[in-house]
Formats: sequence, structure tokens, C-alpha cells
Amino acid sequence: MQKMELNKRAKIFMPYDALKGFRELLNEASSYKVEKKILTKDSLEELDYKLKEIQIGMLVEILYYNEKLKNEEVVRGVLSKIDYINKQLVIVKQKIDVRSIYKIDIVDKYAFK
Repeated sequence: MQKMELNKRAKIFMPYDALKGFRELLNEASSYKVEKKILTKDSLEELDYKLKEIQIGMLVEILYYNEKLKNEEVVRGVLSKIDYINKQLVIVKQKIDVRSIYKIDIVDKYAFK
């Protein structure tokens, strides 16, 4: 049996990139940055109303600005803590700064009462 040349043999074990450019596109998308929005007066009033309405144990969905990643995120879960001193909401174990919240939706008022 004839031996294969070393450089041809190495090509056999190289990773196959079926979607040319897809890996670069993913890297570009992960580094996508968004500037923080400034809420209108109406949006601030609605947010203030929701902040007064929510209670621990409710299932909520929150749209907020993630300062570390510089993008908008949505988190959905049970509100486990309202920290008035540090101005944070805790959804399960994730802390969200109230000043970065754009919108709060109450999904279920009686999720864990």
C-alpha cells in the first residue's frame, strides 16, 4: 500500500467549514454594540407604574440594557427580590439595575404565591 504524503494526510483531519464566512459572521454579531436608549416621559411613567405593581413571586419579563455587554436583553423569570437600597430587581439569581430597565411585563401574578 502506498503511503500518503504528510501534507495531504493533514488536510484530511482539518475542520470542515460547510458555511464559508459563517464563523466570522457569528464573531461579528457577538461583538455588536447598542447604545442605551433614553426613555420618553410616557415610557418612564409606565415603567414607574409597573415597578410599583410588581411583587416577589410574580413571573415577569424584563427588557433592559446590559451595561457589560452593551446590548439589550430580555430576561423572563420569577421575581425573587426587590432591592430598594441598591435599586435592583433580582430575577431568580440575575440582578438587574432598575435604571437600565426599558420595559416590564407581568406574565403571571400568581406564579409562586
